[in-house]
Amino acid sequence: MKRSKIKTDKSDSKGVFEYAKQVDLKLWQGNSKHQLECLQMTRLLSVYTKQSIMFKNKLHGETILGQPSKLVVTSLKSSLRQLK
Repeated sequence: MKRSKIKTDKSDSKGVFEYAKQVDLKLWQGNSKHQLECLQMTRLLSVYTKQSIMFKNKLHGETILGQPSKLVVTSLKSSLRQLK
């Protein structure tokens, strides 16, 4: 693209127009159905990983207290098993 010292919307739009005439532009198609599903699965895996770390940290914190509640420890361990 040509560089110009004059920077206005009109001059910029002319530059974009000239560029588009010279280059074969392809219409954006977006992600395929499979790509979207993979993206959703990756995001869900990230959520599960964060939750797992949170439960492990909470379990560690409860055991550091000295006398952790058995109900709390059991619940945290159960939640971790479900996430795995």
